[in-house]
Amino acid sequence: MKLSYPSSVNTNHLPTRSAPWWRTFLLVGTILLGALSLIPSTAVAQTVTIGAGTLTQRYPLGSFYGYERSAALYTTTEMSAVAGSNITTVSWYCTVTGPARPVVIYLKTGTASPLTAIPWSTMITGATQVYTGSFTPVANTWNTFTLSAPFNYAGQNLVVMVESNIGGGGAGGSAAPSVQYTASTGNHALVVADNSPPTGNLAVTASRPNIQLGYSGGAPCAGIPAPGNTTGPASTLSGSTINLGLQNVTTGSGVTYQWEQNINGGGWGNAPSTSSTYSPSPTQNTQYRCIVTCASNSTTSNVLSVAVVASQNVPFTGFSTVACGTDLVLLDHAGNGNYSSNANGYTVLDAGAEGVISISGTYDTESNYDYIRIYSGTGTGGTLLNTYTGPGSVNYVGLPGQTLTVQFTSDGSVEYTGFQLNVSYTGACFSNACSGTPAPGNTISSTASACSGANFTLSLQNTAVLVSHESAGELHGELPH
Repeated sequence: MKLSYPSSVNTNHLPTRSAPWWRTFLLVGTILLGALSLIPSTAVAQTVTIGAGTLTQRYPLGSFYGYERSAALYTTTEMSAVAGSNITTVSWYCTVTGPARPVVIYLKTGTASPLTAIPWSTMITGATQVYTGSFTPVANTWNTFTLSAPFNYAGQNLVVMVESNIGGGGAGGSAAPSVQYTASTGNHALVVADNSPPTGNLAVTASRPNIQLGYSGGAPCAGIPAPGNTTGPASTLSGSTINLGLQNVTTGSGVTYQWEQNINGGGWGNAPSTSSTYSPSPTQNTQYRCIVTCASNSTTSNVLSVAVVASQNVPFTGFSTVACGTDLVLLDHAGNGNYSSNANGYTVLDAGAEGVISISGTYDTESNYDYIRIYSGTGTGGTLLNTYTGPGSVNYVGLPGQTLTVQFTSDGSVEYTGFQLNVSYTGACFSNACSGTPAPGNTISSTASACSGANFTLSLQNTAVLVSHESAGELHGELPH
């Protein structure tokens, strides 16, 4: 507001004085605070982009069918930067425009990789609906959806599920809006239908859409972390990458992680990972653990021991055997490459008297044409216990003393990467395991002396086990003839 003075007053001769320093300081501070208040909260938001492929498909935003459904899984490792934060936006990179279509987006965590062929209603069970509205693709840019409410991401695998509901027989091109994607085996699934929403099972694919997630810090962590067990495989091939994680998620921002490893008993030291996951490639037997810290409270996860073991291939035809107690990695006949057509071989895993066989790992085969089968007993004539086809995971534990047979068959065309299964044993391979201190007594021979090359029998005074021995010279002071 301007000040006015009577016309008779000569303002050139009015007394003047400078304002006190504290008033100037207060005025500047007020201006700065007002300016900061105008900066939107999204200024501190961050983004993470998962996937760098440039091939395109219409999923998850297509409208070629009236009702399209798409689910994509992004792993804990890929999401490590977001852990403890609030997801505020999701974006997909489209390269083609198209008509407007209603879109619904869901998020959930905890689903195992790879995805499985289940109905859409089952897929979205336990999920949070984070967006619903009309969407019109914009070409050659990230198309961003702002969530109706922030989604707190504490950790674990994240599944992003999208419904596109233009209705009727669909509209737009078969490839539009050409969303960029990157191959990720078993981590994308889809189902489509015209005129009404689909009710059949999702088809699992490897064409996972690239995604960009916007996120901001969540509420600070509190209390004492309880990470629980260190998760990961009990065995691996030398140099193969394994994925380690934690049983329990520590929620909130400000959580820090420091992985430690003990290589072949050489002592504990820091590992090169400060996220909630770690993906090493051990070449020696190694123990792993993680220190999780919230403020001044730290807890160490339970130790996981990972054995570096040999591998064995299920033969292309015929059979092979594995002795009881032999931990190993079981591969298809091709090993690290794609398997061949017309395979039909099996491997027998001997359980001995009381051994318990555990089989775990992943596979990627031509769905409904190439199969992994587990039978009870020796060979393929026993009871069929489990059948696996397509992409997926195996987690099977036999009964004490139950020998298992793993068979792999493929048809005449289309080959995939096959399988890698960790085989481990617990329990006793032999019954009536010994105990205490042996007392064999005297060594008893069937003859007091023997000529070179002659056969004779040795036995022990206090056991019924006999040992056959062929003399090759001097024996207990007896000279050969």
